[in-house]
Amino acid sequence: MCNSSESKEKLVDIVSPEAFSYQVGEEVLLTGSVEMGLKAVFWAYGAPLLLLMAVLLATLQVTADEPLAALIALASLVVYYVVLYLNKNRLTRKFSFTIKHIK
Repeated sequence: MCNSSESKEKLVDIVSPEAFSYQVGEEVLLTGSVEMGLKAVFWAYGAPLLLLMAVLLATLQVTADEPLAALIALASLVVYYVVLYLNKNRLTRKFSFTIKHIK
């Protein structure tokens, strides 16, 4: 279990060659890099916003139908999040934490 400063308890999967030395329920320190956090924010918020705006503007250039352009832009977000979900195993390898015993 993991206690983040702004959230309740969370379950986090940790892969470690020293897994045998940790006990269930033991308090540990999980750390991640600032760079990793910035990448996560980009993939969760930045890239979808850029995609939404690009598709919206491109669709408005092709057709002057604003409701259609909005629907196509929203549909592009659905496709984006499906692709993101299908690549979760690749992202899991890029977003990793280190674990240490609290003494």
